[in-house]
Formats: sequence, C-alpha cells, structure tokens
Amino acid sequence: MERDRGGDTVGHGGGDDADVCVVGAGPVGLTLAIGLRRLGLGVRIVDRAPETKREARALVLWARAREALDALGVGALLDAHGVELGAVTVHARGRALGELTTGWARSAFARPLNVEQHVIERLLAGELARLGTRVEWNTEVTDVKAHEDRAEFTLRHGDGGIETGSAPWIVGCEGTRSVVRDRLGIAFEGRRRTGLQVVQGNALPTWPLEEEPRRCSTHMTRSSG
Repeated sequence: MERDRGGDTVGHGGGDDADVCVVGAGPVGLTLAIGLRRLGLGVRIVDRAPETKREARALVLWARAREALDALGVGALLDAHGVELGAVTVHARGRALGELTTGWARSAFARPLNVEQHVIERLLAGELARLGTRVEWNTEVTDVKAHEDRAEFTLRHGDGGIETGSAPWIVGCEGTRSVVRDRLGIAFEGRRRTGLQVVQGNALPTWPLEEEPRRCSTHMTRSSG
C-alpha cells in the first residue's frame, strides 16, 4: 500500500512531519516536489518570493524535459498552454540568415514546446496543490544544519516570524546563491560568463501569424558597447 504523508501543508508551523523540505519553488523545485508527492512522500516546499514569477524568462521545453514532465503526469497540462515549435528563422541586421527545423529528435516529443517559464511555474504549483502540498511563499531559509538522521533549518516568514523545522532530507533548488548549498559547504563549480547578454522584450508583431503558428523568428544584434 502506498503511504501518503503529504497533508495540505502551508503557512507557519508546517511541522516536522515532512519527509523532504524543498527550498525553491522554481521549475526544478516544483517538479521534484510533484515527483515526491506521487511517490507518497510528505513534502514541504518554501520560497522567499511572494508568488510565482510574472516576467518572461526561459521559453522552450526540449524533448527530454517534456518526457520527464509527461512521466509525472503534467505533460498534457503543459501542452494545452504551449505551442510546438516547427521552425526558427534567424535574422541579423535586417536580413534572414537561415532556418532551423525541428522534429528530428528520437522521442515521442520530437518538437520543442514553447511555453513561458512563469506559466510553467503557475501550472506546476497548481498541480502540486492538487496533490496536497501548497508552496509556502514569502518564506526564506536562513540557516541549515546537517545531522546524521535529519537536517534542521531556520525559516524567516514574510511577517518577520522565525520558525525552526527539520526533515530527514532537505534539497536546495534556489539557484546559484543557494543558502542550502552554502551551509552544507558544497561548492558551486564554474564561473560567470561575461560579455554575454540576452534581452527579452514583449514585441507586438505587425504581420499575420495565424497561418504558421509553429514558426518562430529570432533577431540578433551586436552591442556597440
């Protein structure tokens, strides 16, 4: 029989009955939490942000990511909110340089799926809530102490309240400035790339898109700075 220690955990005093505390409610943390809940484990997930993101960030889900998300039961949900990409036309300095086609991957999801990261996060958070665990927003992990049988952590809530909790496992999914990784002494290997920028903007196209909804156009420019 599958055990279920999920409970509907949210707010102060989430308790020490969770098997895993996930720190960071981005796509990675939410995906992990959904997978753990489907295994019947109790999960607590916290994030210092007030809510899911609203601004544009990542855009494309590739074949392996789509396979993994489909295995967790959210593939159809994401498909309903995205558009499969068939071709990309690359432009630079006012002229077309060429075209990249998709569909060659050896996968049931041969084409990448265009769906904004903030939409993915909202959908995954909703699925996780359906499984009995809601994200504790405005909740920041400020310290972590590892023991042989558990991890103790300190949380600071949005109203200034401080809480101490513990779980057999804690997983840091909060990015390059991870408090979990820092407190556990795990190095972040690599270095920051300099001179590389990607600027995203909300552009309003003046040409019709209805006939080719799966076509994307990428325009590149070189900074004078």
